[in-house]
Amino acid sequence: MDYYHASEHLHDYAKATIKDDAQRKQWLDKRLELLLNGEVQKIIDELNGSPQISQEARQLIDYYESNKTRMNYPQYKKIGAGIIGSGAIESAHRTVVQKE
Repeated sequence: MDYYHASEHLHDYAKATIKDDAQRKQWLDKRLELLLNGEVQKIIDELNGSPQISQEARQLIDYYESNKTRMNYPQYKKIGAGIIGSGAIESAHRTVVQKE
């Protein structure tokens, strides 16, 4: 699971639930750091700990639960996997497909 897509889901959730720009940025910065550090379970636990879980929260929880085993970004960096995003690969794929 590339980091860009995982963080994109977090951004979508924050935009739908936190209207104040400054509060949203502060909330996002902390959660993006957790995500990058491979601590997605902390985000899931926080969302599950809400008194009432919104539909947006449930979708994010389900998405992260389904993909958390593929979101170990510190390990990917440690083993030299290089990029933790798929943008370069997706771009190369489009270029190769278009040339054929």
